[in-house]
Amino acid sequence: MERTRNLARPDAAPLGLDLEEALDAEERSWRAFQPSTGQRVVVRYLDPGLSSAQVNARLQLLNGLDLARAVMPLDMQLAEKPRYLVFPYFPVSLTSAAHSRHSVAQVEPWLRQIAQTLVAAHAGGLTHGALTPGNLLMDRKSELRIDGWLTAEPPGEATADVKALGRLGQDLLAGATAPELLDLLSRTASGQFASAADFLQALGQPAAPPLRQALWKLGAAALLGGLLFDFRLLGLAGLGAVVGAVVGMWLGRFGWRG
Repeated sequence: MERTRNLARPDAAPLGLDLEEALDAEERSWRAFQPSTGQRVVVRYLDPGLSSAQVNARLQLLNGLDLARAVMPLDMQLAEKPRYLVFPYFPVSLTSAAHSRHSVAQVEPWLRQIAQTLVAAHAGGLTHGALTPGNLLMDRKSELRIDGWLTAEPPGEATADVKALGRLGQDLLAGATAPELLDLLSRTASGQFASAADFLQALGQPAAPPLRQALWKLGAAALLGGLLFDFRLLGLAGLGAVVGAVVGMWLGRFGWRG
């Protein structure tokens, strides 16, 4: 057996996988080649504190929920140590994306997709527990996939997932000019929303414009109206309407008396 910095790993994996390259500094995730299928996969070694019974229980929940965006394991080795899971290999994750500038148009759909997945997972009794950019992957169609459902220790509570979603959004929007969304994410990270459904509802509501912004818009509309219709003509028309109304009332009263 070869020894890495933190754990022992087999030279030839029991599942017939050829380890190629470590994907993290702790050497717990490895890119591997699967000769039987000719495809690359990811081998993820389990933390010693995470029991096989816990993994199996969470896997049963995950299978029962059938979450469309969840990354499902292809195989596993839990009978002997070192224990590991085998997942599909996605070359693109949002780890590097978290250090780049993104617009609201890019980040908001990701947040909505993650929150929708969390709503379904929490309703079925499954929490994620490790929502980070490294667990957000992109497939070949640039569709978001959520990894890490089986390897979090401890899994945590649903509210912790919602707070993590807020922090995640803040990381992805770092350096971007998005005051309204960043304010929502700050409130999310601080625990203002008890559920992912509450976050989704707040995300879907357009923010009320500040009073100053409303006044500016009203002033601009008045200026535009003046340029198009000429304020003097509008004033004369208004004065004529008032005079006509007064004269009409006087004539009506005079005619009634006669």
